[in-house]
Amino acid sequence: MAEGLMSVLRTFAVLFVIAAVVGLIGFMLIARRLRRIQLVPNADFVQTLRAVPFGLVLALDLLDFGLNIFSAPVTWILLSRYKLQGLRTFAVIKDLIPFDGPLPLMSLAWIGVRVLGLGHLPGSAAPILEADEVEPGRYIPRTGR
Repeated sequence: MAEGLMSVLRTFAVLFVIAAVVGLIGFMLIARRLRRIQLVPNADFVQTLRAVPFGLVLALDLLDFGLNIFSAPVTWILLSRYKLQGLRTFAVIKDLIPFDGPLPLMSLAWIGVRVLGLGHLPGSAAPILEADEVEPGRYIPRTGR
């Protein structure tokens, strides 16, 4: 009995290590794309989630699975570095919930935002990449200066 339990625990440990390593490698592979993302100031969770590639949310889910609650500081640092604050808070809160690693919540949220068509700025066909905030929640496109 104890031998079978040790075998199961060893298998889970290997899966956790593999998931954490693949998640970190995923971040390294999409780092260049993350640097090129430009969001409006104070972009919310849905706008940020719509702008990021699927590889990022997959890497976040793999890190959460592999490191469990210990992925929160890693997620905070990485998302802060790429100026994805709208995504950072939700991802860290999700990471702090213990034993939710097998649930790919970030991937499901990314798919949900795409399927439901959320995250578009009202009155524009394409997102504004550079804008000035004229009052809270109201932006005007930045013209060439």
